[in-house]
Formats: sequence, structure tokens, C-alpha cells
Amino acid sequence: MGEHKLTFSHITFTVKTKKEPKKAIIDDISGSVGSGKMMAIMGPSGAGKTSLINVLTLNAMGGRSQGSVLLDNAPMTLGVFKRHCAVVTQEDYHWAFLTCKETVAYSAQLYLTCSDQEKNKKVDTLLQELGLTTCADTKVGNMFMKGMSGGQKKRLSIAIALIKQPTLIYLDEPTSGLDSAAAAGVMQSIKELCQRENLIVCATIHQPSTTVYNAFDQVMVLTKGRVAYNGLGSSAEDYFKSIGHPMPARTNPAEFMLDVVNAEFSDPEQVEKVLEAWENSKEKRDPEQVEIKKGYENQNISNTSLCSQVQTLLRRHWVITVRDPSLYLGRMVMFMIACSFFAVIYIQARDRVQDQALFRMFLIMWFIGVPTSLGVVVVYVYNEEYKAIRKEVRNGMVNPIAYLIARTIIELPMMILLAISALGIAAYGIANFYANNFVAMIITYAVQLWAFETMAEMFAVSMENPLIGMLQFMNNWFSSFLFAGVMVPEKDVIWPFRLFCYILPLRWGLQSMTYIEYSDSSFGGASITDCPPGGKDPQCIYFTELGNNTDGFKCTGADFNPLACYGATGDQVLTSLGKNYQSISAKDTVGWDVLYVLIIGAVFKVFYMIMLVTNVNKASVVKPHGARSGSLTGVTKKIAPADSSLAL
Repeated sequence: MGEHKLTFSHITFTVKTKKEPKKAIIDDISGSVGSGKMMAIMGPSGAGKTSLINVLTLNAMGGRSQGSVLLDNAPMTLGVFKRHCAVVTQEDYHWAFLTCKETVAYSAQLYLTCSDQEKNKKVDTLLQELGLTTCADTKVGNMFMKGMSGGQKKRLSIAIALIKQPTLIYLDEPTSGLDSAAAAGVMQSIKELCQRENLIVCATIHQPSTTVYNAFDQVMVLTKGRVAYNGLGSSAEDYFKSIGHPMPARTNPAEFMLDVVNAEFSDPEQVEKVLEAWENSKEKRDPEQVEIKKGYENQNISNTSLCSQVQTLLRRHWVITVRDPSLYLGRMVMFMIACSFFAVIYIQARDRVQDQALFRMFLIMWFIGVPTSLGVVVVYVYNEEYKAIRKEVRNGMVNPIAYLIARTIIELPMMILLAISALGIAAYGIANFYANNFVAMIITYAVQLWAFETMAEMFAVSMENPLIGMLQFMNNWFSSFLFAGVMVPEKDVIWPFRLFCYILPLRWGLQSMTYIEYSDSSFGGASITDCPPGGKDPQCIYFTELGNNTDGFKCTGADFNPLACYGATGDQVLTSLGKNYQSISAKDTVGWDVLYVLIIGAVFKVFYMIMLVTNVNKASVVKPHGARSGSLTGVTKKIAPADSSLAL
């Protein structure tokens, strides 16, 4: 196993405010903890516990981190963190439709390279040690589906971190949401695993019980972003007694220390004296000089290969796809219902006659418009998924490229199924679409759905709050609907707004789908006759076909209506519709239209991939004091770490 050591030295974290250009959230904090030991970082609310954990885990955004963080005397980089560390955050992001055991089992598949039998044994052992056997077959659940309790989800997060078998585990409030008995049991299990596996455990904890407090080897007490005590948990009582704060008998030591240093409810002068006492204490010894190691961060981040991860993620996300109705199955039903509704409303348009030729085009517009708007659901689902993936990437479980490959492989055939769900019954069962062009119509429609899907994916990762992403998607969908060439002619749209007529997908989808449906069909109530060029007859509508200049037609028959006379053939009807709607044409541009939509979707997809990979790999840098830029990677210099005498 080997001996390991976490050392953080003179850590500060400052932010800019309107009143202060450099406000210190944490100030000059040092500490050290070795293998097989647990350190508790305690303090009242606002003491800087979470900020310190964020700096140590390279997740301190919005400010400037300075000092040094070393693991085995090597600088803590994102690569080192992914390879050797794991973090359990306060918020639990899990896959709602997987069971507890499946969640841990898939984590084992992604982390470990041992045999399946050994993986299963490790999973069963962890579930038993963390008290999760009773809920092993319970789905994790979310706000819409009842599943595991909050405390069980917290223990599940810890199980996922432990299955990695890291060198160092950070726990941010691991007992939140747990009752006192569960908290004591979980911390005792972690202590046993820490000692057995020779792990380093660094945890923030808020007002622990005496039993939980006694599970920790070392204790760091923070207040006002500074250290009030850092040393052995068993020595804390004697230290506070030595500075004039004896602990009453039969008192929880954690509660006692937090009461002493609570600046909001205790005398501020008293708190300041406690902080000054630690600054001048003999317990705070001068740090050793250590030499930074090179090459530690060059180890492979993950034990498992990219190909292996893709296979595991394909299995996992296929299970989620089948079980989760919101992403695909639910939309299939909604597409079928919505499109069938419009097909019934436009039931007269199923007859290919003159007075329904225009309304058939409007029906196609509804068939495209409403289902694509439901991409707003994708924004919410992918935002939740993005948060779970971000945690897994940060802990070194998943390569984001493997996730993107697996998700894309599942996504593409689902677009075909969504297209069939939308048009199968509604268009070809109710609306009497031209059946010979079924395959071309489904492919064209699926490409249209995919473009909006990629748009939704991009907005899902653009904002932390999914509601903002959903609003952004709806704004783009509305713009696509407005500039599709039906609501307003393209030639009437002023620049730069006319650009939206070309870069949004709905216009190209409407154009190609209308051509596919109309081109090879015929419409009753019209017969071609000779109409003199430039004639005044209101029953004549002039159009130009390729190679002809004077062909025309005149409506005849029982349903004759001179105001609704579009043509006998599909091409004639398309030409007539094109007189009012510029995007409609008898020219076959389906191939180009589909290509344009694919390009639009590909652009959104590329932006989504770039944003996802960038965001999940985003990390703060702990810079040496006085440094302007750069990280500690590859630097060899003498550094003052925390008090090495505290590394037990």
C-alpha cells in the first residue's frame, strides 16, 4: 500500500468585492495528514470549511488561491487529483433510475481492472459496511420519483468514492442528512476502511456527536477563515484549557470548541484572543523544508481504457434510457399524441384537393414545430446528467470523451424512433401522407429532431441553472419558427435578422418535408388548360416550370374555387405555394436541405462537446505566494509545508 501524506501550506483564498479589492475568505491555513489517518475540519457557519476543501480539491472558483497543496510532496494538479483522490460533495448527484447496487457496480466497472468476481465482491462488501444492503435494489430516485432517502444517498456517494481505492478522500459534510446513529455508523466504517486500506481522509464536519468526533485522529478548528486549533483530537481539550477555556465535564468536545470560536454568538474579542493564542502557540511549529517531486502527475489518470469505458457507459446509459421516460420514451408518447391531435384538427387535409393544399403545408409545419419545441425537456435532463458526469470526471471515473461517444451512439437511433413515433400514426395513418416517400420523410424528420437535440444539449451545459438553459432553448426555437419562411417572407426580413433564416434548422426542414410530401402526389379539382400569358382570368394561376414559360392551369370540377386553385400535380402545387411562401419550391433541394440541417446540428454538437469537456475539467490553481501565473507542475523548489509533526 505504501505511506502517503497530504500537506497544505499557507493556504489563502481571496475574492474581490465592491468594498474590498482583496477580501480573505481563508487566511494562512496549514495542515498535514498521513495514511491511515482522518482529519476533521470543523468550524461554525462561515468559518471557511467548504472554501478550504474547494481550494484543496482545485474547485475554488471566483477567487484567487495561494499557497501550496502537496500529495507525497508532489504538487496537486488536476491529473494528480483524478488519479489519486476522490471527493464526496455536499450535494449528491446520482443516476436516478439506477438501483443502489447498480450504481456502485458500474462505478467498479469504470474504476477497477480486476476480475468481475473480485469487483462484485468489493461491491457487496462496501454495501454491507455502509449499511446499504437493505436498499441495494432500490432505485436512487429524484424529486419526481421516490427512491433512496437522503442519508442513503450520502452513504452511496461515499461508497462510490471508496470503490475507487484512492490515496486520499475528501468528504464535505459526510454526515449531513444522517441521524446520529447512522452518522456514527458511517464514520466508524470509514475509519475502519481508512486504516485497513491505508487511506488519507480529510473531512469537513459540522457539530459532530462525541462518537463521530472521536473517530477522527486530527482536528482542525476554523473561525473567520483562520486556524484556532490544529492537532490531535485527543489533545484539543488540554490545549483549550491551557489558553483559559477549560471544557466542562460530560461535554461534547466538538460543541465546546465551536461555542468558544463562534464569532457570531461569542465575544468577538474572545475569538480574536483564541486565534492569537494559536498563532503564538508552541503547538504551531515551524514547517520543514521539503523538495517537490517531479513526474508524479504524469501517471495515467484512469486504470481502465477508453474502449472499456465506452462499453460500460453504453450499457449504463442504455439501461437509463429504457427506464427514464423523460428523455425518449415520454417524448415518443407526447410526439404521437401531439401530432395525432393536429392530424385530427386538419382531418380535411387528408384529401388532396385544391382547398386543402395550403392547409396540408400548415399541418407539416405543426408536425415539425411542436415536437421540436419539446427539446426543452432535453435541456433539463442533460443538465442533471451533466452535473453527475462532472463529478465522475473530476473523480477520475469517466473520460468525458468516452461519455460523449457512448451518448452519441445511443442518441442517433433514438432520433429515428422519435421520428416514427411522431409521423407513423399521425401522418401516415390519419393525415394520409404519401406512403412511397415514408423512408425519405422519416430520415429528414429525424435529422431535424437531431439538430434541435444538439441545440438543447448545448444549452444544458451552458448554465448551471437548467431553467436559464430552457429559456435560451425556447428563444432559439421561437426564432427558428418565426424565420422558417412562413410567418414572414425571407425577403422582407431586414439584416442582420435575415441571418436567422439560414442558420436555424426549421426553415430547411419545412422546405424539404413539404417537397417530399407534395412532389410525387396529385391534387384533385384542377386540370391543365392553356392560359394566355398575362391573362386576366381569375381562374388562372401562372407558374414557370423548368424549360417552360407559358404553362398554366384552370380549376374544373365540383369543388371548383377560383380562390383556391393550386394545380393538378404536386410540382404545380409547390410552385403555387411558393408564390406566397418563399421557402416552398418545386425544385428538389432535399439533399442540400438535409445537409444544411446536419451542419447546423454538427455546429451545436461541437459547441456542446467543447463546453462539456471544458467545464468538467475546469480547475482552480493554487499559486505560490507572489506568483502571477502558472501552476506548481514540474517546479522544483523548496516549499514550507504544514507542521510535519502533525502527520501521524
